[in-house]
Formats: sequence, C-alpha cells, structure tokens
Amino acid sequence: MHGRNRIRAVALVLAAGEGRRFRLANGEDKLLTRLPGGRPLLAHTLAPITACGLPAVVVTQRERSDALTAWARMAADRAQIEFAEMGTSPGLAATLAFGVGILIERHAEANWLGVALGDMPYVQVRTWRTLLERLERTPHAVLAMRPVMDASAGHPVFFHRDLWPELQEQSGDRGGVAVWHAVPPRLREEVPVADPGIHHDVDQPDDLPTGY
Repeated sequence: MHGRNRIRAVALVLAAGEGRRFRLANGEDKLLTRLPGGRPLLAHTLAPITACGLPAVVVTQRERSDALTAWARMAADRAQIEFAEMGTSPGLAATLAFGVGILIERHAEANWLGVALGDMPYVQVRTWRTLLERLERTPHAVLAMRPVMDASAGHPVFFHRDLWPELQEQSGDRGGVAVWHAVPPRLREEVPVADPGIHHDVDQPDDLPTGY
C-alpha cells in the first residue's frame, strides 16, 4: 500500500474513559471485564481489527495499562497491538487528539485512521473489511467514511490524514463528530452494513452478552 492512491490504515482504539456507570454497578473496570471465553472486553473489540491485518494503537489510562499489556503478551495477535498511556481523559475528543499525535509519531507511513471505541466489542470483522475494501476502491474520492445501518451511523469512522490536524483541535465529549460534519458531503461516505454492533456500546453490565 503505497502513495495517496493506496490506503495504509491504522486503527485507533479509544479506551481511556472511566466507565463510571459500569464500575458503580458491579465494581469492575469495564474494559477489563472478562467475557465468556475468558478474554477481557477490550480483547473482543480488538479481535476484528487484527483479523483484518490492521495494526491497532490503544489509548488507555495508566491505571489499566499494566493489566492490558499483560493480556496482550499472551494474545496471538500481540504483534499488531500497541498501547499509548495517558492520564485520566477529560473527554473523548482529548483522547482522540492524544491518539492522533501518537499515530503521527509512531506511524508516519499511515494515511488513514479508523477510530474505534474500546467498549464496542460487537462490531463484526466483515464491517471492518467492507470499509477497508471500499476505501481501496475509492482512495481519491473521500476524506472520511463510516458504516450506517437503519439510517443510523456508527463506528468505526475512518479519517484521511488530511483531517488529522482538525481531529487534534477538538474538545469536549463528541470525538470527531464535528470534523465529520465539516467535511463536504461529496468527500465523505456512509457505507451500508448489516451489523447492529456498530451502534452497540457497553455502558452497564446489562449490556454484556447473556450469561455473563
């Protein structure tokens, strides 16, 4: 994948949130909660990303970094997973801005980033593949791309490198939403998928799979 006409993508997984509602409900760190099979929730979020061959940079809090790193050392896809530590995040946009800075530093060759949320373990691998294949077919046509189902957009959201400076300037808790809407409609694309996981984040223990 070389040049503007080919994509060199990296996934940026935002996992620095407090998860207060989940912790208040059962006392556990949401992203470290073990799902059926024994892997932490965050591992399920990462699985479809690494299955596509994408490197993943996970932005997380220092307080959970040791536990995640210990898990990653045992993961089959560990070579594709990097961690970047930050303090307690003041909001999603700050985490995103920090992560973009890490990508610029560590992945100078990348020209696309796919923003994923650490607490969305249900996104299917075929959704990631559909978006990547679409980007490969139309590399000149768009600056941003995201999946949509039932007229509602979800994650992951891909941003071309030309938009990364704008992502670094955002604030608050809406991530890259403002950057998406600032892109002219002709330069952004919503790709239909059959995947309810693009909308499903884990906020409370009741959002976990039946049988947890």
